[in-house]
Amino acid sequence: HCAADGGRRLMAIVLIVDDERNVRRGLVAALGDVHETIEASSRAEALERFREQAPDVVLLDLRLGSEDGLVIFCSMVESFARRMSVPA
Repeated sequence: HCAADGGRRLMAIVLIVDDERNVRRGLVAALGDVHETIEASSRAEALERFREQAPDVVLLDLRLGSEDGLVIFCSMVESFARRMSVPA
């Protein structure tokens, strides 16, 4: 999912998952000129964006409000494994 930027560099799709808007904005500001960024503020949004966009990189808050970021990470890994499995 990397797009060439005028032949000079590669652009990764980065999913930023954090419930704090200022944190997301800061990361978008830092990464947005070099990479395509996608934001999510909840578990449901994160999993939806992950499945729809297939990002190259995920920056995930491990304390996403009252939710455990590791549980979200495990859901993403399972989703990725299903997507990559080849039917018999």
